[in-house]
Amino acid sequence: MTEIIDNNRSLDRLSLILHSMPNGLQRAVPSIINRALTTIRSQTGDFIRETYTVGKQEVTKNSNIKLKRASPGNNFVGELSYAGTRIPLIKFKTSHKKPQRKTVSVSLLQNASGKQLIRAYVANLGRYGMGVFERKTKARASSKQLMGLSAAHMIENTQVMSKIQSSAKELVLETIEKRVEHEISRILNGYGG
Repeated sequence: MTEIIDNNRSLDRLSLILHSMPNGLQRAVPSIINRALTTIRSQTGDFIRETYTVGKQEVTKNSNIKLKRASPGNNFVGELSYAGTRIPLIKFKTSHKKPQRKTVSVSLLQNASGKQLIRAYVANLGRYGMGVFERKTKARASSKQLMGLSAAHMIENTQVMSKIQSSAKELVLETIEKRVEHEISRILNGYGG
């Protein structure tokens, strides 16, 4: 878990601005946190794409990112939880995307060289579509599709996690700086909790 609001600076500034409104701080902080969390949720694919060789569309299609919204009842805590299925290896950077009688090499990370998979091959086996397969036994029907990482595993990478955390902190500070007037008008018009 990451604390994305610097209690000393950000909340003091907000409380000075909202001190005249009843429960102003308790009503403004959750919307600021929730706005930052929804932006982080939409940018997660970009952060993964900067580190891994998989496309953002594949990350979005194979992941489930749940947002638990912040509220005064849960101590202004909002959460993003990541889950999903493993992405087929063909969706990462592979040496070839069409069936060929060559050794397949795959690179999961952007700055890494490809690793050769000696017993793997690219084929379209019907039920799986185009993919990287490996035969487990000598039997013809024993091929199994090779899979890469899931979005949740990619997010656990320290580089990706540090980008998410720093972006979350920046987004909260930016939201406080740029949208304080908007939050005040929302509260005054009865929309802020």
